[in-house]
Amino acid sequence: MKVGRNAPCPCGSGRKYKKCCMNKTQPPVDLFQRRLSEAYDRLMEELIRFAEETFGDVALVLAAGEFLVWPEADEDQNPLEMLEGHMSLFMPWFMFNWFFDPEIIPESLDVMGIRIDIPPHQTIAEIYARRHGKRLDSLQRRLLEALNERPFSFLEVISCNPGQGFRLRDVLTGEQSDVVEKEGSENAEPGDLLLGRVVQVDHVVLLPDAGQALIPPSFKPLLVEFRKTMQKKAGKITAEVLADFAFGVRGLYFDILEELSSPPEMRNTDGDPLLFHSLHYEIEDSQQAFDKLAGLAEMEDPENLRADAVLDGEGRIVRAEIPWIKAGNRMHESWDNTLLGRLVIDGDKLTVDVNSEARATAIRREIEKRLGSGARYRTTTVKSPQAMMEQEAAADDDEDGPSREQLMQIPEVRQQIENMLRSHWEGWVDESVPALGGRSPRQAVKTPDGREKVEALLQGAGRDMERNMGMCGLGEQIIDDVRRRLGLDGAPAVAPKGKGKDNGTRARRVAQVRSLIEEFGRARLDEQHTGFALRLCDRIARMRKLNLQRGRVEIWAAAIVYVIARLNFLFDRDSELFIRADDICEHFGTRKSTTANKATAIEKACGPLMGQEGFCRQEIVDMLTFYETPEGFILPKSLLSGKQPGKDEAAPGRPDDAEQGPADEGKDSAPGDAKGQDAGKRESEETGPRQLKLFDDD
Repeated sequence: MKVGRNAPCPCGSGRKYKKCCMNKTQPPVDLFQRRLSEAYDRLMEELIRFAEETFGDVALVLAAGEFLVWPEADEDQNPLEMLEGHMSLFMPWFMFNWFFDPEIIPESLDVMGIRIDIPPHQTIAEIYARRHGKRLDSLQRRLLEALNERPFSFLEVISCNPGQGFRLRDVLTGEQSDVVEKEGSENAEPGDLLLGRVVQVDHVVLLPDAGQALIPPSFKPLLVEFRKTMQKKAGKITAEVLADFAFGVRGLYFDILEELSSPPEMRNTDGDPLLFHSLHYEIEDSQQAFDKLAGLAEMEDPENLRADAVLDGEGRIVRAEIPWIKAGNRMHESWDNTLLGRLVIDGDKLTVDVNSEARATAIRREIEKRLGSGARYRTTTVKSPQAMMEQEAAADDDEDGPSREQLMQIPEVRQQIENMLRSHWEGWVDESVPALGGRSPRQAVKTPDGREKVEALLQGAGRDMERNMGMCGLGEQIIDDVRRRLGLDGAPAVAPKGKGKDNGTRARRVAQVRSLIEEFGRARLDEQHTGFALRLCDRIARMRKLNLQRGRVEIWAAAIVYVIARLNFLFDRDSELFIRADDICEHFGTRKSTTANKATAIEKACGPLMGQEGFCRQEIVDMLTFYETPEGFILPKSLLSGKQPGKDEAAPGRPDDAEQGPADEGKDSAPGDAKGQDAGKRESEETGPRQLKLFDDD
């Protein structure tokens, strides 16, 4: 928009444009955003006061019912009371979007004979502007024009710069906007969804109105289906079409909020609703009960179950546990078996724990069939998933055992969880998913809308695994594997011949990460450790296991520095270059848990790095390089005069006059080279020490 010489300056200073910013570049975004926010607050205060004085509570009551999509309420409940938690959306909508429609009057107001004196089909802002527009300054008028009748829509966070702003994409129209927003961007993450509207005033795009709830990515398939419905009815979705569907947009928003506030319906692997049952029996003979019930563990050898049992002096079962296991799983074809429940024999008592009503009915039939009169049913206790979780949480608070985070550090525990999750997600790509309309992800990704849905589901799943399970980067790896299987991983690892676009993108990405590392190196590291980090960055860029093009460059840079710091013991307070993990994260603007998780993923993918030349200081390399002498002694390289035998001087145990052949001087034998192998063989057969490598050469 072109500003006239004598018009008020867009920066909001109140001066004429020719005497303020005409000959300057655009005013600083921060300054203009602050003035816009102040102007918006003044405008809203003026509009609210005007509406209260002019129309009273009648307009509010009418607007509240329409905003909430005419909800069912108690006879004595005021619609205004139902707006709690929605005022950040309602008041702007009331001022800039609502208008009185004489054809829509609640029966209660009509019966009471309340006179409604509101100009029809005009927003509060329009009525105010017509009557008192001269009270507004230039900035407020431009705000009013930008906001009036601007419809609300569902917005997706594409990228986020906490404390500064974010890039939003309108899920319904597809429009993208770089929004200046300080507070809202603090808690948002890529993939989050919200109801709101973006407006542009001069050169700044704002998010003045938005709902307080951040909607997780798992709800995006629902929005995509709503978008398809709109497109079928109206074609291309524009601001005018959004305004026509405003009622449906709000209705969908309130449905999502209700679902978010309700506990999710949890089901077991048979698809049955979770409801925990404990069945209690009295039994006549524990040994006999074990013999007849052990067959319920289809995948277990009864002798193994017996080996774990408690026996009496005569070798008879006193206490034993029997897992109720069947082969395969009807929902997950990749599963070898399904654990249906657990049976515990303890003296003359039998307790069975299952997690659904259907399984409780099935196990009762099995026990009656197998034990007959040898078991007498007593009672069943039933607990909801919520009650079970509360009970487990209370038990965790009382116990001094390891936390979930500590358990995740145990390799065996982590490996077991990884195997289970990988098996689940391998089967997921071919399963029928309700959020995809009953199609499998592999089928859904064949259409643009389906790909968008699957991406959102995977994004939400990866986030949940990292947040709720403490996966330490494992969740991200698993979801990335699923993306690759479905062809959702973006650019291929190796660009096709004749096409250099992907290579150029990768090169720019690597350059960005290297630049960030160099910046941190100048501030906190020396040249040697900075070089280690840059070398690791280059190595990652060449790997297929790690995709440097995914995720924030700041996280990659922070994680690479984190790895180098850990390999070189820089987190040790006695180190000359001592740094804290918090220092790294504060510099790059990343979360500590995210950085540590990414660092762990790098170390796992790159293989053993500790003690490798090129990534560790020489004294650490020497400390972790060992030699075995002919006598069988193991000595670290650091004790061998700091030099590797056979290079700079005669090796210990060799004659002093042993020399290296002229043709071989300054060269290392290549792996597999016959000459090098023979030399190593002679060295071990004679008197020289043999190097033991803790880590394979890269």
